[in-house]
Amino acid sequence: MDRASRWQQFRRVTLPGIRGALVFVAMLTSVPAIRVFDQVFVLVNGGGLDEDATRTVMYQAVTTAFNRTTSARDPRSASSSS
Repeated sequence: MDRASRWQQFRRVTLPGIRGALVFVAMLTSVPAIRVFDQVFVLVNGGGLDEDATRTVMYQAVTTAFNRTTSARDPRSASSSS
């Protein structure tokens, strides 16, 4: 690693070393985000609350994925928001 840049050192040495921990943390944070989706969906579609006041990342990803106008223009936009 004598001539490797800082980015190459991080990408090829550090990142593989912490990959397991990163996957574990991603899974731990994704499960609660998926669980809260139905609560936000019921609150917003019931008309009682402002949609922007209760928006979560998972709710944004699902509404973007299933919105016909957004999905037709760019089908990758939902996967990039989650």
